[in-house]
Amino acid sequence: MSLVPSQAPLLELSRATKLFGATVAMWRVDLQLGRGDGVGIVGGNGSGKTTLLRAVAGALELDAGHRNAAASLRTALLGHRTGLLDDLTVGENVRLFARGRGVGPRETTSLLARFRLDHVEHARVSSLSAGTRRRAGLARAMATSPDVLVLDEPFASVDAGHAAAITVVLTEWRARGGTLVVAAHDADALAPLCDRVHWLTAGRLLAPVVAARTAGGVS
Repeated sequence: MSLVPSQAPLLELSRATKLFGATVAMWRVDLQLGRGDGVGIVGGNGSGKTTLLRAVAGALELDAGHRNAAASLRTALLGHRTGLLDDLTVGENVRLFARGRGVGPRETTSLLARFRLDHVEHARVSSLSAGTRRRAGLARAMATSPDVLVLDEPFASVDAGHAAAITVVLTEWRARGGTLVVAAHDADALAPLCDRVHWLTAGRLLAPVVAARTAGGVS
């Protein structure tokens, strides 16, 4: 897949800049996302990953630059917080967020199974472990039927077996045209999911490199 989308981008950041007081969280970032793209963002704590992801998702106001998105584009963001309602069960959360997005009971049941959550469908979110809550947050995000899925450390607190299941679900979703932007501290964790990886340092996005994909028999 080309490093630069060949068609008009679904979503584009142009010279996107965000300051928090004297702190530069994001500086003149240019990023284009096409349908089916998988883009990784790698950086340490304080590099600006969360700010950049929120900008992609349209969840913050830029101080300079622009965010342009295709009409009716749906984005879903899974940040450090999962967005789940603690007093509801896992199943209730997923179905609540699916409501009005054309995602029916059969699809939500399938999502729960694919993220290996069917055994906790009737458990309250407040009772879940951190890793299970993370997977439930992913199912919640995907239940909104997004065009662009924006993930901040999706494998945090998730064991290797469940991380592999997440990778399969996201890879197949991309193959159907979904666009993925995912951030992590470790580039190796992103290789199975992404076609290109950008390093982010002090809010500045570096030129991308091609990721060595291994999921689904691609290397």
